[in-house]
Amino acid sequence: MVLNERHLWIVVLTVVAWPRPAAAAPAVVYVPAEAETLVPVATCPVPQGGQPNSALNCSSVPEEVEVSPYEGDLDALLAGLENALEPYDVYVTTERPPDYLPFTMLMVPGTDEPESNSFTCTTAPVQCGALKRNGIGIAWGNTENCMDSDPVHAALYAFGRLSGLEGIGDPTDPMGYPPDYTMPASTYQDACSDIAQQIGFDDQDNQILLPLECTSLDHVECPVDDQQNSHGDLLEAYGPRTMDVDPPVLSNITPFDGEVVRDLNLDVDIADADPFVGGRWTVSSPALQGAFPEGVFQICTNRVCDAGFDGTPLKATDSDWSVQLVSVPFGEYDITFEASDFHGNETVFSFSVTVGEGGSGSTSGDDVGSSDEGPLDAEGEGDAEGEGDAEGEGGLDGTTGGAATTGTVPPATTGPLEPPDRDTDGDTTSGLIGNPLACDCRTGGRSWTGAWLLGLLVLVRRRRR
Repeated sequence: MVLNERHLWIVVLTVVAWPRPAAAAPAVVYVPAEAETLVPVATCPVPQGGQPNSALNCSSVPEEVEVSPYEGDLDALLAGLENALEPYDVYVTTERPPDYLPFTMLMVPGTDEPESNSFTCTTAPVQCGALKRNGIGIAWGNTENCMDSDPVHAALYAFGRLSGLEGIGDPTDPMGYPPDYTMPASTYQDACSDIAQQIGFDDQDNQILLPLECTSLDHVECPVDDQQNSHGDLLEAYGPRTMDVDPPVLSNITPFDGEVVRDLNLDVDIADADPFVGGRWTVSSPALQGAFPEGVFQICTNRVCDAGFDGTPLKATDSDWSVQLVSVPFGEYDITFEASDFHGNETVFSFSVTVGEGGSGSTSGDDVGSSDEGPLDAEGEGDAEGEGDAEGEGGLDGTTGGAATTGTVPPATTGPLEPPDRDTDGDTTSGLIGNPLACDCRTGGRSWTGAWLLGLLVLVRRRRR
């Protein structure tokens, strides 16, 4: 198909999605210190696709509900959670993480929920295999079938559910079912225990035993089927505790600040102690207002943006973070890349470029951020085909402790990716994949009218080392 109109191509280079992490991945547990309003998944933004997501406050609640923060001793609650989760690479915080980073929201209002028939004083769907890290769990005070819950024990039970754990018969484990809150449990046991069937209700409101929710493949190996080792499962999912106070280091950023380019070939490499990080490209320009109401396009992890890198919130740090926006309208563009690890450290880098006639391809920038092991070089992680990964706004001063840093990116020597063929008017002559968006735009010498097709082509491939 040959198109004579001016078009915008967006090409996202990503890694192959895997059914579950090939290695343990750290996690963030966000305990709100202020009220949060949960909304049903049916009303969640389109990018999320109607799935629960803590970053969007999308939950399985039937209607919008405001959940109050913990009314007791918050410091004691946090200490109890941190002590129980100390063996695992789980970072507990009361500061809301950036929405592009998957995180578990653990709400502990301590108030009663009389309309709930929970036998555990919790609301938390089980995530078999711990495939995602963006669930929402609630630990209530009392429910219809659960009285006088212990806040730490109940919170650990909810966290276990969101981590792929099921209720078991061991009352000394936080996953003991039903929980015995008169004798609070605070340590996930390193032993195989029989998985307990949950209590439910039939159409006549009679109590029944429900089928097990996960399979033996979702748990570490035990000598008998339908058993669970809570400690082993959590260790497999999150790995052992690590310390990371350094923000992600960004290198090989393209294009560089102030460059005039023909197309936007965005790329970055990321180095961090965490094997997985969250990242987001933000491209803004008045020239994009025909396709995006505010002239802003975003692609990020955790499925909260206009487009996503892959089908899972977990994206490997050393994977491909490049994005190609080909045949964009001429104009001035502000670009930001943000990268956050799972220990509260974030790097943000912003720059501006001009898209116009006679522009060159993108080039690479210097390292941004800090690391005890020194900056990441192009030879170690990138290649000449633009398959490097890392982007953001980071500083050269080595700021740590989660604070964002800033820096300047000078030009380097990496060559551009080739744009599609154009006719004598500068328009593309290649076909597109995508949905039509109405637009009547004229920018910087490129003009077009009628339908402006926005194509999103996801190329699935593995990064070459």
